[in-house]
Amino acid sequence: MAWVKIKNNIVIQKQPNQENGFEEVSDDVICGQIKQSDGSFINPTPPELTYAEKREREYPSIRDQLDMQYHDKVNGTTTWKDAIKVIKDKYPKPSE
Repeated sequence: MAWVKIKNNIVIQKQPNQENGFEEVSDDVICGQIKQSDGSFINPTPPELTYAEKREREYPSIRDQLDMQYHDKVNGTTTWKDAIKVIKDKYPKPSE
């Protein structure tokens, strides 16, 4: 068993010992979980990523992009533009 402190139905602290203001829970409860009205705990739903965050996760590293740009310049190719376009097309900027 473990002991947790809950504020606004969210587990904010977990410890192995009983202390004033802490509730006893099973060991698998972790900080950040939400306590439901039935006493069970669930993980919060992660927020939806923006198109920019999705793009950022998929873009090649700056080092790789610079390497692509160098080789494109030397070889007369468009590898970098093509790689970036695939990601921009996959996650288009929303219309305003």
